[in-house]
Amino acid sequence: MTIEVLTSEVENIKKEHDKCENRQKGKQDELQDQINDQEVKQSTDKRKIYDHVNEIEKKLMVEIGAVAKDVRDTKWSIVKWLFIVMGGSALLQGAINKIFNLGG
Repeated sequence: MTIEVLTSEVENIKKEHDKCENRQKGKQDELQDQINDQEVKQSTDKRKIYDHVNEIEKKLMVEIGAVAKDVRDTKWSIVKWLFIVMGGSALLQGAINKIFNLGG
């Protein structure tokens, strides 16, 4: 084989190598794009979940506040009723306060 033939073969091999590198680079870019798209989707999904959890948390806090108010109202109603029924003695008032942690 002559030098010209060998040089031509080397150039052909280099061209084929460059084509393979370009295909590989294209595949890598395509995979990176898919990864980026998936990360954006996951981030969006996480945000939706976070927002939904916050919404539920707010609703629960409102419900808990309503229940706590009902409990306070009921506790005071019981205390008032007991005080009236039992004649309002100071000793009874102190016992009721201790039972219901009203202070005093």
